[in-house]
Amino acid sequence: MRGLLLIDLDNVLHDLGAGALETFTQRACRQMTRIGATWSVAFVLNTETACRYELTYEGLREAGRQLGGAAGDPNARVEIGIALTMPQAADVLLARLAREAPSETSSGPYQRAIVFTGDHGLAAALGRELYGRNGCRWIQTRDHRWLGTEWHMPDGGKPVVRKAPPTQRSRQLRAPSSENSYTICVAPGLEKWAAGKGMDADSRQAFLALAADLEESPWLLSQVGATRSTLRGIGRLCGLPSAARPVLGPVEPRDGLEVRGNAAMPAQGRRPVNASVGIGAVRFEVSHTTVASRLSASVLESASAAFSLDRRGVMVGAALQQLALGCRLGTKTVKVRFSRKGDWLVAKVEHGSTSQPQAWWLTGETKVSSELRMPHPALLPTTIVVAATPIRPSASFAKRLALTSPVSAGDEVVVQAPIAAGTIGLALTQPTFGKARPVAIYSPARPLQPQDQVHIAPIQLVSRRGRLGAAPQELWSLPITVAQ
Repeated sequence: MRGLLLIDLDNVLHDLGAGALETFTQRACRQMTRIGATWSVAFVLNTETACRYELTYEGLREAGRQLGGAAGDPNARVEIGIALTMPQAADVLLARLAREAPSETSSGPYQRAIVFTGDHGLAAALGRELYGRNGCRWIQTRDHRWLGTEWHMPDGGKPVVRKAPPTQRSRQLRAPSSENSYTICVAPGLEKWAAGKGMDADSRQAFLALAADLEESPWLLSQVGATRSTLRGIGRLCGLPSAARPVLGPVEPRDGLEVRGNAAMPAQGRRPVNASVGIGAVRFEVSHTTVASRLSASVLESASAAFSLDRRGVMVGAALQQLALGCRLGTKTVKVRFSRKGDWLVAKVEHGSTSQPQAWWLTGETKVSSELRMPHPALLPTTIVVAATPIRPSASFAKRLALTSPVSAGDEVVVQAPIAAGTIGLALTQPTFGKARPVAIYSPARPLQPQDQVHIAPIQLVSRRGRLGAAPQELWSLPITVAQ
């Protein structure tokens, strides 16, 4: 029997202070039951957590050995998955590690799983989507959130299988025609050349230093972390630190691997595309460089000029000045769930459990979030889910991006349920090609009834004066419309 321990360190270490990892490990071990199983222990965290708690390779591996021992396997295999500090990036990586293995050794079926996280939604999603579907129908045996949510395969059930990275196929060895780039994407035909190269990350440095390097050089994550298509880099991370510089080893073209070229980092970036390491980075094809970015490639595509770069990547303030005010930015549309949690109205970007969000709020030059909370729960009588897209709302918020409704001023919608004056409710756009889209509608002064046909405008395009003068300022960051 095999088992998998998944630990969301961003969450479980929160507010534990000095010695947080040791404190968590001691508490979690007391909750474990020894089971005759071979365990893999996977820690997931972002770069900020690594730096804040001064985590080390040996500290993480010792914690993994203790947790595995408490579960009955003192020789548990320990995996460390690190993600860029971006919305939900670590959560997505944790969900991927439940389905994918970073190496052949840790792949295959498993029959037990324990997830340590304070994010109840994350644990519930894994139980619902992974352990409850595809005929698995696992049984949940405990739910202590920070101290473990556990499932096991019942008699006659079906195990979950972690997929191994694809096996490297033999190809003719060739080198790139030129290495005069800041970073080189390993394209088909370059796999053997790349496989024999040494790792670009300093293999002798501390884990804390690696985390700092990833923040400034996120392309390194393709070598020691997850890309959009593989977790092979986490397998390489398992061999660090190392006195000798290890070679990269097996590489597939679709891995999204990048290696350092001979050129210095350019001062400008042109033609932005998605980076292989996901959000928090962007690749500029013309400039042959991948750099850190709090703005998505889709948003940056909205400007035709080159973008200024420094050692921290895209200069956000300068980039925002190139983006038009009051216009939808990029082509990516996401779903946003409006709900009430206690004394808060909460708007949160939804995304697939194994796919990172493609749009988010920018609330400062370096601050991004997939969730906004505001102290106005009475505005929202019921939970709704609507479409959203990025927008630069106004010059008053020079370093912000909001999420707006992807409709145009003057569009007509049909109200779906009663909406009291001064509250937010749900409407549907008129069907286009057989499909209507859900829209959040705010009616500042008059009530609306089901089947009312109303002309609307995104709130970011509506003046705050007059009937909207008393509306909370936070509404202008949300993907809602205003009844006209």
